[in-house]
Amino acid sequence: MPEIIIGKPSFQFDQGAGGSAAFTLQLAGESTERLADISHEVAARLSSVPGLEAVRSEAGTGEEEVQVIVNARPRLLLGLTTEQVALTVAGAMRGDRLPELRTTEREVTMRLAFRESDRQSVEDLAQMPVMLADGSRTELGSVADFVVSPSDREIQRLNRLTTVTVNANLAKGTTMEDARKRVEPIMNDYPLPPGYTWKFGRGLDESDEAVKTMTQNVLLAVVLIFLVMASLFESALYPLSIITSILFAIVGSVWFLALTARRSP
Repeated sequence: MPEIIIGKPSFQFDQGAGGSAAFTLQLAGESTERLADISHEVAARLSSVPGLEAVRSEAGTGEEEVQVIVNARPRLLLGLTTEQVALTVAGAMRGDRLPELRTTEREVTMRLAFRESDRQSVEDLAQMPVMLADGSRTELGSVADFVVSPSDREIQRLNRLTTVTVNANLAKGTTMEDARKRVEPIMNDYPLPPGYTWKFGRGLDESDEAVKTMTQNVLLAVVLIFLVMASLFESALYPLSIITSILFAIVGSVWFLALTARRSP
C-alpha cells in the first residue's frame, strides 16, 4: 500500500477453526470509546466462564504523542505561518523525499531527515531550527508549546462497522461449541446500549461452515455412490438395499458397543 501520512493501517487474520484454540467475540457500535468500555466489562464477565482462559479486550489505549501548539503572537511577529511550522516539523521527524539515486544496478530511494539521535526527546524538538523569511532562523520552542498526551484509540472496522474484539483461549478439553453454550446466555443478559450489537467471532462461524460443508459432502458422496452402483447393477433396487443395510449396521454396531461396554470390567 502507498504511504499514509495520517494513519498506520494494520491487518490481522483471524485464526480458523482447524485445531485453533482461540475464542473471539466481536462488539460493534458507533463510538470507539464506548466500545472500549463495553469490551472491558464483557471481558470481566467472561473471565468467570469455565473453559475460557486469558480473556482480554483488544481495545488498547492510544500511544503517547507530542502535540505542537503554535503560539499566534510570536508567530505573527516573526512572519511565520502555521503551515510553515507544520512542514518544518514534518520534514524533521518524517523526512523529505529526494529524487531517486540511479545506479547501474537499481534505483535507491533517498530521504532527507534529522538523525535519530537528534529527535529523541521534546527538548530536541524545541531546539529544532525554523527558517524565517529574511534568511535568519529561530528555535521551534520560541513560537510553540509542547503537550504530551495519549493519542486516539485504534479504529477497527468489520463490514463497515466500528468493532472491538474480545479474545480468549480455550482450556484443555473445551470445544468451541462448549464455549458458545456458556457465553451466549451471559451475552443475552448483558444490557448493551441502543445501537450496539455483539456476535461470535470468525472462528465459530468457520466451525459452523465446516460442519455444514462436511454434511453436504457426505450427502453428495452417498448420491454419487448410489449412481455408480445403479449403473453397475443396472438396477435401483440393489444399491438401495445396500445403502439401507449400512444404516442398520451402524445402529447395530452402536448397540453392540454399548452392550460390551456395560459388560466390560
